[in-house]
Amino acid sequence: MTEHKIIRNGPIQMDLTINQVCIGGAPVRFTPKEYDLLKFFVENKGQTKTYAEILRDVWPFVRNDGTPNLTVYIYILRQKLKEWHLDQSIKSQLRVGYRMEDLTSRTAV
Repeated sequence: MTEHKIIRNGPIQMDLTINQVCIGGAPVRFTPKEYDLLKFFVENKGQTKTYAEILRDVWPFVRNDGTPNLTVYIYILRQKLKEWHLDQSIKSQLRVGYRMEDLTSRTAV
C-alpha cells in the first residue's frame, strides 16, 4: 500500500500522491497549474515569496516576464478559495510578491 504524502494549511489539505485537494474535508477541483500554485503557497505558508521565486517554481520554462500570468492565476485561485472564505489568505506584498497566511489554527470553515 502506498503511503500518501499530505501537506496542510488549516482547512486546506493536499494529497500530493494522488494530486487531490480537499478544503474543509470536501474535494475541490483545480487545473494542474492552479494546483501547482496552491501547492507552492501551502508549502511556503507564512512566507513572503517574490514574483521571481514563484515564477521559477510554478512556471520553470517561462523565459520572459510571466508576472501578468501569475496575477491572473492568483485571481483565479482567490476566486476558488472564496467559497470557504479563504480568498484573503493570499496576500499581495506590494512590488515584492505574495504570501499565503499560515492557517494552522484555522481548521474549520
